[in-house]
Amino acid sequence: MFVMTTQADYELLIVVTVLGTIAVPAWAFRRRLATRWRRVVLGGLAALAVVAHYGFFLWQHPAGIQTHDAFHYYLNSKYFPELGYFDLYLCTVAARAQEEPDRPHRVRIRNLRNPVQRMKLDASAIPPRCNRRFSPERWADFRADLRWFQGALLESQWDHVLNDHGYNPSPVWTLIGRPIASLFPAEDWSMNLLRRLDLILVLTTLGFVAWAFGFEMACLAALVWAVNPLTRYSWIGDAFLRYLWFASGVIGLCLLRRRRHLAAGMLLGLSALLRLFPIFFVAGYGLWQVRHWLRERRFAPGLGAFVLGGALVAVVLPTLAIPVGGRGPSVLVEFARNIGPWSRVTADNSVGLRSLLSTVPRAPGEADRATAAGAEAEARRGGARRRSKDEAFEARRPWFLAIVGGMLLLWWRGIGRARAWEAAALGFLPMLLIPALPAYYASCMVAPALLAEGRRRIGAAFLGIVTVLCLCTLAFWERNAEWTAASVVLLLASLYVLVEMALARAPDAEPPAP
Repeated sequence: MFVMTTQADYELLIVVTVLGTIAVPAWAFRRRLATRWRRVVLGGLAALAVVAHYGFFLWQHPAGIQTHDAFHYYLNSKYFPELGYFDLYLCTVAARAQEEPDRPHRVRIRNLRNPVQRMKLDASAIPPRCNRRFSPERWADFRADLRWFQGALLESQWDHVLNDHGYNPSPVWTLIGRPIASLFPAEDWSMNLLRRLDLILVLTTLGFVAWAFGFEMACLAALVWAVNPLTRYSWIGDAFLRYLWFASGVIGLCLLRRRRHLAAGMLLGLSALLRLFPIFFVAGYGLWQVRHWLRERRFAPGLGAFVLGGALVAVVLPTLAIPVGGRGPSVLVEFARNIGPWSRVTADNSVGLRSLLSTVPRAPGEADRATAAGAEAEARRGGARRRSKDEAFEARRPWFLAIVGGMLLLWWRGIGRARAWEAAALGFLPMLLIPALPAYYASCMVAPALLAEGRRRIGAAFLGIVTVLCLCTLAFWERNAEWTAASVVLLLASLYVLVEMALARAPDAEPPAP
């Protein structure tokens, strides 16, 4: 995704770095303070961090960042029956040409059917399939909504919009997003309202953490989320339901902590259906049950309800997504065809083991900036760089397999010393090992930070980790070295958590809920 950075973004990152630095000793030595003052200090730091994180909008609106994201998620979900996964850019060019018929429309866009390629086209030569798929009324509505985006985006930004990665949410996300988007035309008031939904989701999630773990743990979760620079506002802040997977995943962990197994299975299953990789939360809980059976020759209570909840959403939601998507059962095939190529691409802004082992040095004279190249220059050199990254990873694949194998063995051992919800939270480890996730999905770090409930060193460690990430981001601002440094820090953090869990004594009993 293209990011328009501003001086305000950099300055606010300095603010959250300072807050994170203060939060480390505040958490580590909180027991020396009276309960009242401890809550005042932690609550104040958490509130300041959340306000600073969100302050990027409050103090200087970054024109085009959230609009860029809403273009894909709002517009494509609302007109998904006509656009599917592959025709957003094509139909956008066709509609813009009809809006301005006297202006030549020769553009370069990403070919979403073969996303590693760009294609040049003349709007006058676009096949009429867009008009055939839309009814006259729906085509008029599409053009009217697109008109708002034309006014909200600068002309120079359309190159980046039409060369992004298209619309990638699962059909289950479309099941939720399309009815909401269809309620509102694209206007200033409605888009501002839809953008606030993610803030509501995050605050609701923190409320559930307070319910399940207590006030201090909610403060820790807020600090880890808000200080973490990989999830900074200028990526997906004020977007349209981009935090839906995060809310359902973390709330699912909270429900598992409170032994609401049916609801936990449903929420964690929903998170996996929304973004696929949260399936590792479910895998962590499943392996914990296997370890319990190997030790006790019986499964722990709650497994049946958890499986029932997960099975219900796994069957019901994709079934409902088929008619809501408006494209019949083929929507599932289209999703698989769309997501397949991207699952094999390691983007510059991805983090984790795969991203680290795909790192290649920049060619002499090549700008080492993630956002410096325009669409034309990126198209010329992107293919060669992608091949270089693929070749680098293939050469290092034995290292990849060896590291993954060793870490998964530690994961298995750590699960044996975890409680049920802790084992689920430890699912963050294979998220960092196996796929190459874009950096903004590092908000999943909130899940392992919750392990600090009974292991106080982990809380201070995670506050230190996000602060170190801030320092790396400041040091490598807007350069691809930022993602390399972040990958190293995240992998060391996951190793620390696994060693902490593997060496820790298994808890005798679940501590009482707050």
